[in-house]
Amino acid sequence: MAAQSSHVRLCPRRPSLRLRAAALVAGSCVLLLAPSGRAQQAPVREYPPGEYYLALNIYQAGEFTDAARAFRSAARSGVRSSEGRWVDSICYHTMLGESMYQMGELSQAADEYTAALNLFLVHRNWMLRVDFPDVLQPDQGSARRAPTWGVSTRRSVPARFPDRYPILQGRLDNQQVLQQGGIVALPEFYQVNVHEIMRCTALAIRRRHEIMGRAAAHDPLTTQLVQVLTVRPAPPNHWSGAWIDALLGLAYASAGRSQEAASELGKSLVMASQFDHPLTATSLLALGKLAFEQDQYGTASGLFLEASLSAAWYSQYALVEEALRWGAVTHLVAGQNGMYPPLEPATAWARRESDLLETSLVVSAAEVAATANETATAVTLLEQARRTMARADMRGGTIGARYQYVLALASYTAGNVKAGDAAFAALMAYQRKSSLRLFELGLIDRLVVSAAVTERVGNELYNYALREPEPKDWAVDPVETLSVVLTPHLAPLEHW
Repeated sequence: MAAQSSHVRLCPRRPSLRLRAAALVAGSCVLLLAPSGRAQQAPVREYPPGEYYLALNIYQAGEFTDAARAFRSAARSGVRSSEGRWVDSICYHTMLGESMYQMGELSQAADEYTAALNLFLVHRNWMLRVDFPDVLQPDQGSARRAPTWGVSTRRSVPARFPDRYPILQGRLDNQQVLQQGGIVALPEFYQVNVHEIMRCTALAIRRRHEIMGRAAAHDPLTTQLVQVLTVRPAPPNHWSGAWIDALLGLAYASAGRSQEAASELGKSLVMASQFDHPLTATSLLALGKLAFEQDQYGTASGLFLEASLSAAWYSQYALVEEALRWGAVTHLVAGQNGMYPPLEPATAWARRESDLLETSLVVSAAEVAATANETATAVTLLEQARRTMARADMRGGTIGARYQYVLALASYTAGNVKAGDAAFAALMAYQRKSSLRLFELGLIDRLVVSAAVTERVGNELYNYALREPEPKDWAVDPVETLSVVLTPHLAPLEHW
């Protein structure tokens, strides 16, 4: 399956003493329970299951409704115990949230990200039970995965990781439970895709931040994440600690602690001082956004390109899309002439990998062309995007809204007012229910009305959310700026 093709198994190594001891106990249990007096070997279960990766493929095709249905189905095969769902459900919740996010269902998406992160907090020490390889090896990869739109200037190389890692669940010693009462939890081995769980945890943190905006810094869950991750719940002095650095950096960013976020994200970029890993692209993207916020457009552009290259190596197509989309926005805001260079070769590469990625890149290229008054080029690209979206849910979601904006812009430039008005009306209909800034304003208003923040903080939040648009607002996100300008805010203004 495409979702798994980027991971190569390491050569088997000798199990740790801890897991070998567990194996003896588990084996004894099997022997005792075998009906014929012979050991019955139960298959080792893998999480997330294969059904989850099929759902990922559906998501990459832009069929978000079907993907959500498939992620729910995969969740039914997840690990359940007396303690509730286990860490594999972080993946189901996060990707269900992503499917909803892509369709503009922000409240439901935020609920799924919150559910994923609450599971992470409940099982905060789960990585301490994973039998990790001691060392990493470089991944030579394949020509199919190699990105064609740029060459990394970083000196690190991608590492190869196992598809699955063994992890022991249950108790090695149930004597106390037998004596005092309770539920006996026999030891059991699972095979777990650790880096997929970590990728989804990181995605849940940063997407929740994106949806909540500045309200995230005043949310108790954000505070809990920072507190838990500061303890660094991973094997000490081990390469896997880079994943915790990435999560902590994202949590700091959600808390509005940009300097600390940049420090942790920088530390998370490589493992064992030399290897890229499945969260490298996430950290590069987050660092790019921090640089963008500080108007450091040259630095941001380089980080977004590097993020797209690292994400491509690990077949993280949605992350390639996001990184190159931000790269195109930076290109426009910085006043660069011509087409954003990576878009054309990246689109050709995406054609055989992901409909979602290809369509988004084409829409970004159309926006760059329309902004430069290259109307004929923009119209050609929009028709290409329309044909792809016509057979997928993308047309009714975030990519479809971006398409309508560029269509309106190109139509007005060409003097076709009727087509421009129709596209603009469709865009605003979507924004009324799915605007990030309007959703953020609602959260800020509830924070203040419920006295969850001080009067001083509330005034600062209102001052930010209800500000008069500045030139940068129009340049960075004209659609969100229009959504705020064209929507009345009587209740928040009264509360302010």
